[in-house]
Amino acid sequence: MTRQRNLEKRVQIQQRAEENRPHVVLGTKAGDEEKWTTSDLARVLVKPEELKPIPWGQKIPFEAKTDAEGREVLRKLQTVGGDEVVTPKAFSYGITEPEKNLLFNHLPYLNAEFRTNVARETKRVAATSGAMQVEFLKNVRQNTAKASMLARVVDLVNANKGGIMYENRRRVIEEFSEDGKKNDTGRPEVQGASVASFYLASGSYILASCPVNTSNPKLVGAS
Repeated sequence: MTRQRNLEKRVQIQQRAEENRPHVVLGTKAGDEEKWTTSDLARVLVKPEELKPIPWGQKIPFEAKTDAEGREVLRKLQTVGGDEVVTPKAFSYGITEPEKNLLFNHLPYLNAEFRTNVARETKRVAATSGAMQVEFLKNVRQNTAKASMLARVVDLVNANKGGIMYENRRRVIEEFSEDGKKNDTGRPEVQGASVASFYLASGSYILASCPVNTSNPKLVGAS
């Protein structure tokens, strides 16, 4: 009986130790999850809700700036006879706000103008205002369809693990670089957050014996 009680006690001790064991990457313990969820690092990393594909055939009110799930709706092409372009919540290939406006607002419009002018110069359409308007409208609609397709191609939902890790690192560098000094990859905060995001994404347990220091409130929320 004594031996049985000792075995049961040992099992209980092991269970408590396992329950209180810090997270292998974050260093947080059970009950301390808020330290992670409220941290700057958790805020900037790619989240599961960002990895939902853009649905086809959405009915979006004209005045709406986003769709039902919060994706931004661009309407520059719609104002000239095309349709809205729904953009992803998160992009692959390091696409940021300036590139987004270039790819989905300006270039499709300029391409429609260019193709219309080429059609006039080559006399493929008559150089009348009516014929030019019809040609321009056709080109706008074609470019709207291409822009919508491109938005789906560059959606982060199509990225592999490497692509998501690249986006995480890009966000980490932007968030933790010193003010006025972009892309400061040598800063300790950037390097620490990059390592943490790498192991969180890869699911590695290499850091089991070396949990992240939780004393930095930007990496893991303030205690």
